[in-house]
Amino acid sequence: MNTAALTPQLVLQVAAGMVGATIFLATVAALVSTMLVPRPTRSRLTQLANWITSLVLHWIADRKSTFADRDRVLSVLGPASILVQLLVFFAALLVGLSLLVYAVSQLSFEESVYQAGSTLTTLGIVADVSPAQVIVLFISALTGLVVVAILVGYLLTLYAAFGAREAAIVKLSLLSGEPAWGPELLMRSRLLAVGNQAPLIDFDVWVDWAADVRMAHTINPLLNHFRSGNPHRHWVNSMLALLDGAALSVTTLDVVSPGALRFLAEGTQTLHLLEHNRLIHARNRVDFAGSSSQPPTLTINGPVLTAITKDAMIPHPGSTDPGIAQDEFNSACQQLQAAGLVLKADREASWREFSAIRATYAEPAFIIASWLYAARAPWSGSRNPDTPVVWPHLAVDQLPQ
Repeated sequence: MNTAALTPQLVLQVAAGMVGATIFLATVAALVSTMLVPRPTRSRLTQLANWITSLVLHWIADRKSTFADRDRVLSVLGPASILVQLLVFFAALLVGLSLLVYAVSQLSFEESVYQAGSTLTTLGIVADVSPAQVIVLFISALTGLVVVAILVGYLLTLYAAFGAREAAIVKLSLLSGEPAWGPELLMRSRLLAVGNQAPLIDFDVWVDWAADVRMAHTINPLLNHFRSGNPHRHWVNSMLALLDGAALSVTTLDVVSPGALRFLAEGTQTLHLLEHNRLIHARNRVDFAGSSSQPPTLTINGPVLTAITKDAMIPHPGSTDPGIAQDEFNSACQQLQAAGLVLKADREASWREFSAIRATYAEPAFIIASWLYAARAPWSGSRNPDTPVVWPHLAVDQLPQ
């Protein structure tokens, strides 16, 4: 071996080639895992881009004085995160490919950046190249086209899932109000019923919606930050309202709505998994390692199970706090009666059963609503910055006194 050939320039080029190849492959892997693989990404590059975007926009939103202004700022978070991801991916690919060009040519690093950038952006403005450079530049040009194609497909998938989620929420808002509230869901259903019929809420339909939300937000966690067009409309509040409506139907009303128990299980499971898997970017932090533990084991709540039916399966994570006071429950019961709903005679027993069931899903719902800064609907927990409760237009207020 001719050791004289190992000049400092050659050593530098070999090192540049190794580093460049590592950066290029790592960036491609991050791009694929983020936009193509149907599961939460563990890419540090993607998490860093999302964290920076979230940090900046939340810093701006926290300095606004009203919820409407904060919501307007945070409505940019989802789309802005995609743009920042694209810029980060492009910058990383440019650095990696520039180092590869530098490794296989006699160009300076500045000239290598110029050649790599011109092919990566498909501009095609390059000088004469060697055969080795041709290979690298072809890879660069192909990468640029592939990134654009992947981005287009990613955006179409995101907005298709967003549209499906929001279409269901818009339908629900007629019954649940804006922001959504569980008792209002039951009251409007009763008032819109024909004659003296009981409220006909088919919770089985919403079981499918809850499953779709869990799947879509698992595949594309960034979907959490795509906000509804109406600031008082949010998927977390809708999920919570449906769960409260199902829980009230099971424990408090004289007639149980179809599918209520099944929705309680599906909706509670959805909230726990979305919260546990940290699919929502926590404010002012980034979890580079990701969550390695398994989701919490959901067991059967024996007392509530016995009180309702021996065949019902109610997920129970161990919490005992329903997130509301008994006075709030009693006030809602009075409104339900005013709307013509028939309630069970034993109000204390209804409260015990309702609070036990609500404790299974209240905590993850509150955490998600706070992270995403959803409109502060009744019974939906606190917000940071603090926001007053916004009540929907109550149906009972329109009834003759």
